[in-house]
Amino acid sequence: MFSSIMNKMGIGATIGFPYAMGEPLASFQGKSLWSLHQATKKEDGTPVSVFSFDCKKNPDKVEIAKNAFRRARTLRHPNILTYLDGIEVEGQSIYIVTELVTPLADRLDETREYPQSLAWGVYQLTKAIGFINQDAKLVHGMVCMNSVFVNKAGDWKLGSLDLVSDHKTLMPLKTWHETIVDKRLKAPEYAKAEWPAILDAPAYAIDIWMLGCLIYEIYNGKFSRQEELKQMGKLPKALQVDYPKFFSGNPNNRLSPSSFLDSKYFQTTYVETCLFLENFAIKEAYEKDAFFRKLDKVLDEFSMATCKYKVLPHLITAVDFGNANPKILGPLLKIGGQLSPEEYAQKVTPSVVKWFGSNDRTLRINLLENLEHFASHLTPSLVNDQIFPGIVNGFSDVSPVLREATVKAMLLLVPKMSEKLISTQLLKYFAKLQTDVEPGIRTNTTICLGKIAQHLDDSTRKRVLVPAFSRALRDPFPHARIAGLMAFVATQEYYDAEDSAARVLPSVTPLLVDPERQVRTQANTSVAVFLKRVAKLCEDMEASQPTQGSMATAGGAPTGGAGGAGAAGDGMLGWAFSTITKKVYGPGEDIGNQINSPPTSSPASARRDGPPQGGSGRPTDQTRTGPPRQTDNKPPSKTDGWDDDEPEDTKPTKPAKSSNGWDDDDDSGDSWSDKPPSKPSAPSKGSSDGWDDGGDGDWGDFSSPAKPSKQPSRLGAPKEEAAPATRTTSGATGGLSRMEQAQQRKQELANKRAAAKAPSPPGSSSDTPPASGGSMKLAATKKPVTEGWDD
Repeated sequence: MFSSIMNKMGIGATIGFPYAMGEPLASFQGKSLWSLHQATKKEDGTPVSVFSFDCKKNPDKVEIAKNAFRRARTLRHPNILTYLDGIEVEGQSIYIVTELVTPLADRLDETREYPQSLAWGVYQLTKAIGFINQDAKLVHGMVCMNSVFVNKAGDWKLGSLDLVSDHKTLMPLKTWHETIVDKRLKAPEYAKAEWPAILDAPAYAIDIWMLGCLIYEIYNGKFSRQEELKQMGKLPKALQVDYPKFFSGNPNNRLSPSSFLDSKYFQTTYVETCLFLENFAIKEAYEKDAFFRKLDKVLDEFSMATCKYKVLPHLITAVDFGNANPKILGPLLKIGGQLSPEEYAQKVTPSVVKWFGSNDRTLRINLLENLEHFASHLTPSLVNDQIFPGIVNGFSDVSPVLREATVKAMLLLVPKMSEKLISTQLLKYFAKLQTDVEPGIRTNTTICLGKIAQHLDDSTRKRVLVPAFSRALRDPFPHARIAGLMAFVATQEYYDAEDSAARVLPSVTPLLVDPERQVRTQANTSVAVFLKRVAKLCEDMEASQPTQGSMATAGGAPTGGAGGAGAAGDGMLGWAFSTITKKVYGPGEDIGNQINSPPTSSPASARRDGPPQGGSGRPTDQTRTGPPRQTDNKPPSKTDGWDDDEPEDTKPTKPAKSSNGWDDDDDSGDSWSDKPPSKPSAPSKGSSDGWDDGGDGDWGDFSSPAKPSKQPSRLGAPKEEAAPATRTTSGATGGLSRMEQAQQRKQELANKRAAAKAPSPPGSSSDTPPASGGSMKLAATKKPVTEGWDD
């Protein structure tokens, strides 16, 4: 396109112009001697504006075009259109390359939506005129709507330097003003060409009059006669005091640019903020701190273009060099979130990566708290390779605020993180944070884990969620327990029927009697949800399996039993029996062993422990010979940090509270296992569980009688009680009781007669300790479970 335009203008491609030009801007056509083009630099694609002048079409005006070209190169001021490049092809064309701008007339309606931005624009034009008139001793002579341009940051720039003249000669102003300048805008002496009066007046006399006309059009629109300038119209009240001074009949009495800059019209928050940003480098530290504290409140008065291209660059520079309060990250990242992906990657991303690796805790906390404003611009590769390595230190930082902010930030970053990074690093930190000293951090960790569960793969969810949420249910902080309950409900879709019934519900049900009312309420809700889910999953299982009779036979369930109950009612009665057994032996007994172990040969035991008439006929464990069965649900891998328990092969047969407690409820799952009971491990000497009667030598190891346990014990078989026939219904004292009586005679001669008369309970593994003052070294045991059930 550039070549075609250049060829049309008779230039050809030989000049090597390094910019690709677009078509001329239609809205600017006919308003100037120049055509305005949007263009890009071929080397790097930088957008620019190009003003072109066709010498062949306007041969009589080549002189003023060359004057504009020369002035553009030599007049450098922040409020004058910025010159970047230019070329003059003798006799053909002239090109002036500037920063990317738009004519003010095209942006005026948009700018009027932010009234205070109009004052800032007038301030910038006044500065430009003051520089030309008072500093450079020049006269512009064409200050009007068509000579003002706006860049992408919203700054107003004075252009159209065609008639800029030395105040002493006024050339080429004298020659060309009648042809180019609108008569409506001219001061009286300018319109009458009274050059001696102009030379005697200040250099700003002509330009300040024209500035007054421009201000009127900005607020009230275009006027047709100068008499209309006397009407204030929509001019701000702060401006109405100085406005008449623009149009004084005596040029010497007109308002000077420097005096106008002190007007109350410019004493606004908008103007003050822009001025502070422009002079940021020379401000003191306390001034910067005060400025950044109030910046967030005034940003609503700025257009988004101004925020993106004027405010944002200053803020980024301030943070990069450590000259700013970290609290400015809020407005900084809020503005940055409005950038396009390309702009963000170019302007903000490099600084964000550097900030995440900063040692300034305040900066990192503010960065994490404002992550929502820029997370959408972070790519997965950037998060995995550069962002997360800088964030990860926050999980173990000594500052609780930083640890908590780091946890919350994961909600926005996890969707962009790889599965490997999540499972190998993130979950380890979460496991550690669930034991943090701060209850709020423990609570938020559980909440966060529940929300990111959707981004975990199936194997990781099955391995991590139940142990993690179960740990939260035992947290002493009520809100942490509530978070665990709610997390279970929120992730219910990830648990199958077995997990729901054997792992989730046993962890949740203890909270039905929690001391805190809110916890109990949520526990009731959670139990109801999972019971409903289990029921639904069981219905689906039944629908996908054969008939009930064939299913029972295939599963090895008995088809008949005591009381003549058939297969049709076996499941219901079996559950009823289990419930009754729980009531008899208490909630701590191993009901699974009662149901699944083989029957005993002892008639008395059968009468004592067997199911009631009409029961299911399912064989029971009359002698309770064996420890609790190991559950089929193996604990999750320790690599996540959620399994703090000792190895399975070292766990005692008697249940004990684990270090983290998330597998305390294994017995509930064991109750429904179909595997044969495992061989009990031999208890060590000195055990005080009351079930070791393996030999006389063991008894002497106890120094004093132990207090009976208040907790219901698990029914386990003694070492010497492997055969069911050891329990009898006879009232005679067995050999073991006589041995104990002999031991009592040796230890307490004073109580020999009383001990001989005292009857021993049948089948007991130890006697009751002396009532008082005894020195026997015996371990006190619980009252035999079978007492009171012998028919």
